[in-house]
Amino acid sequence: MDRALVLLVSLFLAGCTPLANSAGGAAPTTRTPAPCPVTLAYQLPPDEVIEWSASGSTSALPHEQVVEAARRTNWVGGGGIWVALPPDGIVTWGTTTQGSKFGLFAYGIGRVTADARRLGAPTPPGFAAAIGTPDEGYGPPGFIASGLVFPENGCWEVTYRIDRSSVTFVVNVRP
Repeated sequence: MDRALVLLVSLFLAGCTPLANSAGGAAPTTRTPAPCPVTLAYQLPPDEVIEWSASGSTSALPHEQVVEAARRTNWVGGGGIWVALPPDGIVTWGTTTQGSKFGLFAYGIGRVTADARRLGAPTPPGFAAAIGTPDEGYGPPGFIASGLVFPENGCWEVTYRIDRSSVTFVVNVRP
């Protein structure tokens, strides 16, 4: 008897719900773009990267505190290349003509290169990367302030390469 009552109430409520295409029905839904799958890796880079990062600090912190600070930084990398990303994956600095700078640590021989493609939309022309070699950086382990010019806002997948190492990540570029 209880099942019959539940079925009867369900059918009644379904009959009271207007169809989407009927008069007075639900308004058509607008399609919202999929969220940008930004990289939130929070990996721990090698000690030489951590120590180099801390060497610019005005206060001398114990190694344990320096490592803990590195754990709270959105690092991504492996092998011969490490990049510090925004904590939320959203890039709000730089313009379509001035590069967005990323802290890049590279080990290897040769020039660091970068390429990018836009996710969820056609990739417009105009992406540019101003990157040197580890020797042209600020000293071991090869810190390079790399500048990436994104020609439009949006979701971008970036790949840095040096020697046989590479790292790929996704950022959301906003004004």
